[in-house]
Amino acid sequence: TTTESGTTESTTSESSTTTTESTTSESTTTTTEPPVPGEAEWAISTTYAVAGQTLVTVPVVVTKDGGTAGYVVQFTYDDRLTFVGIDATDVDATLINQNMLYVVWGSEDGENKDLTGTILNLVFNVPDDAQPGDHYDVEFAGNVDAVDSEGTVVTVKTTNGWIEIVAETTTTTTETT
Repeated sequence: TTTESGTTESTTSESSTTTTESTTSESTTTTTEPPVPGEAEWAISTTYAVAGQTLVTVPVVVTKDGGTAGYVVQFTYDDRLTFVGIDATDVDATLINQNMLYVVWGSEDGENKDLTGTILNLVFNVPDDAQPGDHYDVEFAGNVDAVDSEGTVVTVKTTNGWIEIVAETTTTTTETT
Protein backbone atom coordinates (compact mmCIF):
# COMPACT_ATOMS: atom_id res chain seq x y z
CA THR A 1 0.00 0.00 0.00
CA THR A 2 1.43 3.42 -0.93
CA THR A 3 0.42 6.53 1.03
CA GLU A 4 0.28 10.16 -0.18
CA SER A 5 3.73 10.85 1.29
CA GLY A 6 5.21 8.04 -0.77
CA THR A 7 5.91 5.55 2.05
CA THR A 8 5.04 1.89 1.65
CA GLU A 9 3.23 -0.19 4.30
CA SER A 10 2.93 -3.98 4.27
CA THR A 11 0.84 -6.51 6.15
CA THR A 12 2.01 -10.07 6.80
CA SER A 13 -0.22 -12.92 7.97
CA GLU A 14 0.92 -16.33 9.14
CA SER A 15 -1.25 -19.31 9.98
CA SER A 16 -0.21 -22.55 11.62
CA THR A 17 -2.03 -25.62 12.81
CA THR A 18 -0.87 -27.71 15.73
CA THR A 19 -2.35 -31.08 16.57
CA THR A 20 -1.78 -32.39 20.05
CA GLU A 21 -2.44 -35.78 21.57
CA SER A 22 -3.12 -36.00 25.24
CA THR A 23 -4.40 -38.43 27.77
CA THR A 24 -6.41 -37.15 30.67
CA SER A 25 -7.88 -39.07 33.53
CA GLU A 26 -10.45 -38.26 36.11
CA SER A 27 -11.20 -39.88 39.37
CA THR A 28 -13.90 -38.53 41.61
CA THR A 29 -13.46 -39.01 45.32
CA THR A 30 -15.79 -37.79 48.02
CA THR A 31 -14.30 -39.12 51.21
CA THR A 32 -14.70 -37.42 54.55
CA GLU A 33 -14.64 -40.37 56.92
CA PRO A 34 -11.30 -41.87 57.98
CA PRO A 35 -10.42 -45.31 56.57
CA VAL A 36 -11.69 -48.29 58.53
CA PRO A 37 -9.24 -51.13 59.28
CA GLY A 38 -10.13 -54.14 57.13
CA GLU A 39 -11.78 -52.00 54.44
CA ALA A 40 -10.56 -50.29 51.26
CA GLU A 41 -11.96 -48.55 48.17
CA TRP A 42 -10.33 -48.92 44.74
CA ALA A 43 -11.24 -47.25 41.43
CA ILE A 44 -10.12 -47.56 37.84
CA SER A 45 -9.98 -44.01 36.48
CA THR A 46 -11.89 -42.80 33.45
CA THR A 47 -9.34 -41.80 30.83
CA TYR A 48 -9.73 -39.74 27.64
CA ALA A 49 -7.66 -40.41 24.51
CA VAL A 50 -7.66 -39.86 20.72
CA ALA A 51 -7.98 -42.49 17.98
CA GLY A 52 -4.80 -44.49 17.41
CA GLN A 53 -3.11 -43.09 20.48
CA THR A 54 -0.40 -45.29 21.90
CA LEU A 55 0.51 -45.70 25.55
CA VAL A 56 -2.79 -44.59 27.07
CA THR A 57 -2.35 -44.70 30.85
CA VAL A 58 -5.29 -45.78 33.00
CA PRO A 59 -4.59 -45.17 36.70
CA VAL A 60 -5.80 -47.60 39.36
CA VAL A 61 -6.42 -45.52 42.47
CA VAL A 62 -6.98 -46.49 46.09
CA THR A 63 -9.26 -43.80 47.53
CA LYS A 64 -9.50 -45.23 51.03
CA ASP A 65 -7.34 -47.84 52.79
CA GLY A 66 -7.45 -49.05 56.38
CA GLY A 67 -4.12 -50.89 55.98
CA THR A 68 -3.08 -53.55 53.47
CA ALA A 69 -0.12 -55.94 53.52
CA GLY A 70 -0.75 -57.67 50.18
CA TYR A 71 -3.16 -58.11 47.30
CA VAL A 72 -3.91 -60.03 44.12
CA VAL A 73 -6.13 -58.36 41.54
CA GLN A 74 -7.27 -59.27 38.05
CA PHE A 75 -8.44 -56.82 35.39
CA THR A 76 -10.44 -57.24 32.19
CA TYR A 77 -10.64 -54.80 29.29
CA ASP A 78 -12.40 -54.31 25.98
CA ASP A 79 -10.82 -56.68 23.44
CA ARG A 80 -10.47 -53.82 20.92
CA LEU A 81 -7.74 -52.34 23.14
CA THR A 82 -4.18 -53.65 23.03
CA PHE A 83 -2.69 -54.20 26.48
CA VAL A 84 0.91 -52.92 26.62
CA GLY A 85 1.80 -53.46 30.29
CA ILE A 86 1.68 -51.97 33.76
CA ASP A 87 3.55 -49.02 35.09
CA ALA A 88 4.04 -49.58 38.80
CA THR A 89 4.15 -46.55 41.07
CA ASP A 90 5.55 -46.36 44.60
CA VAL A 91 3.69 -49.60 45.26
CA ASP A 92 5.91 -51.93 43.24
CA ALA A 93 3.25 -54.32 41.92
CA THR A 94 4.15 -57.18 39.60
CA LEU A 95 2.25 -58.42 36.55
CA ILE A 96 2.23 -62.22 36.97
CA ASN A 97 0.09 -63.21 33.98
CA GLN A 98 -0.21 -60.84 31.04
CA ASN A 99 -2.87 -62.95 29.26
CA MET A 100 -5.18 -62.96 32.28
CA LEU A 101 -3.96 -59.60 33.62
CA TYR A 102 -3.20 -60.69 37.19
CA VAL A 103 -1.24 -58.25 39.36
CA VAL A 104 0.22 -59.09 42.78
CA TRP A 105 1.83 -57.01 45.53
CA GLY A 106 3.07 -57.66 49.05
CA SER A 107 4.71 -55.27 51.50
CA GLU A 108 8.41 -56.02 51.86
CA ASP A 109 8.26 -56.19 55.66
CA GLY A 110 4.83 -57.86 55.92
CA GLU A 111 3.40 -54.82 57.69
CA ASN A 112 0.27 -52.91 56.71
CA LYS A 113 0.72 -50.00 54.32
CA ASP A 114 -1.66 -47.18 53.51
CA LEU A 115 -2.02 -47.62 49.75
CA THR A 116 -4.07 -44.44 49.26
CA GLY A 117 -3.20 -42.90 45.88
CA THR A 118 -2.37 -44.32 42.46
CA ILE A 119 -1.05 -47.84 42.99
CA LEU A 120 -0.43 -48.76 39.35
CA ASN A 121 -1.18 -47.70 35.82
CA LEU A 122 -2.57 -50.02 33.16
CA VAL A 123 -1.16 -49.05 29.74
CA PHE A 124 -3.05 -49.64 26.47
CA ASN A 125 -2.97 -48.73 22.80
CA VAL A 126 -6.26 -47.47 21.34
CA PRO A 127 -7.44 -48.79 17.92
CA ASP A 128 -6.54 -46.68 14.87
CA ASP A 129 -10.17 -46.71 13.71
CA ALA A 130 -11.58 -45.41 17.02
CA GLN A 131 -14.04 -42.53 16.72
CA PRO A 132 -14.91 -39.72 19.14
CA GLY A 133 -17.49 -41.07 21.57
CA ASP A 134 -16.18 -44.68 21.45
CA HIS A 135 -16.03 -46.24 24.89
CA TYR A 136 -13.71 -49.06 26.03
CA ASP A 137 -14.37 -50.66 29.43
CA VAL A 138 -11.50 -51.39 31.82
CA GLU A 139 -12.77 -53.34 34.82
CA PHE A 140 -11.92 -55.35 37.89
CA ALA A 141 -12.46 -59.05 37.18
CA GLY A 142 -14.25 -60.02 40.36
CA ASN A 143 -12.97 -59.14 43.81
CA VAL A 144 -9.65 -57.70 44.85
CA ASP A 145 -8.10 -60.31 47.14
CA ALA A 146 -6.35 -58.24 49.83
CA VAL A 147 -5.13 -59.04 53.34
CA ASP A 148 -3.69 -57.13 56.27
CA SER A 149 -0.55 -58.01 58.27
CA GLU A 150 -2.52 -60.52 60.39
CA GLY A 151 -3.76 -62.36 57.29
CA THR A 152 -7.28 -61.01 57.77
CA VAL A 153 -9.21 -60.34 54.57
CA VAL A 154 -9.51 -56.68 53.62
CA THR A 155 -12.91 -55.97 52.06
CA VAL A 156 -12.36 -53.92 48.92
CA LYS A 157 -15.15 -51.90 47.29
CA THR A 158 -14.35 -51.40 43.57
CA THR A 159 -15.42 -48.94 40.88
CA ASN A 160 -14.75 -49.74 37.21
CA GLY A 161 -13.51 -47.24 34.64
CA TRP A 162 -13.08 -46.87 30.90
CA ILE A 163 -11.24 -45.14 28.09
CA GLU A 164 -13.32 -42.69 26.07
CA ILE A 165 -12.25 -41.37 22.67
CA VAL A 166 -12.40 -37.60 22.20
CA ALA A 167 -11.79 -35.47 19.11
CA GLU A 168 -8.24 -34.39 18.41
CA THR A 169 -7.48 -30.88 19.56
CA THR A 170 -6.44 -28.50 16.77
CA THR A 171 -5.21 -25.00 17.50
CA THR A 172 -4.91 -22.39 14.76
CA THR A 173 -2.89 -19.25 15.37
CA THR A 174 -3.03 -16.24 13.08
CA GLU A 175 -0.46 -13.48 13.43
CA THR A 176 -0.92 -10.14 11.70
CA THR A 177 1.83 -7.50 11.60
